[in-house]
Amino acid sequence: MNDRLNIRRLLQRKNIMLDSYDCELCILQRTESLRHLFFTCNFAKRCWQAIDISFPNHLQPLQVVRRIKRRMMKSFFMEIFILMIWCIWM
Repeated sequence: MNDRLNIRRLLQRKNIMLDSYDCELCILQRTESLRHLFFTCNFAKRCWQAIDISFPNHLQPLQVVRRIKRRMMKSFFMEIFILMIWCIWM
């Protein structure tokens, strides 16, 4: 969440030329930002819904993480969260 993943928006900021900076996973043609890719993209939303997790689009990424943690109330929350992020990324 701290500009570690080379999402398209970060590559654009680094002046790396791509054919498109839009999200490849959805039809909304939005720029692939961290927030969009993992939380507001239609594909990501369906992934979260598959494990019965939902959240409003207006929340910032850290707020989403906190909400998911409260919702799950599992000692292994972080493992589930990282696995889901990895699955969306791949």
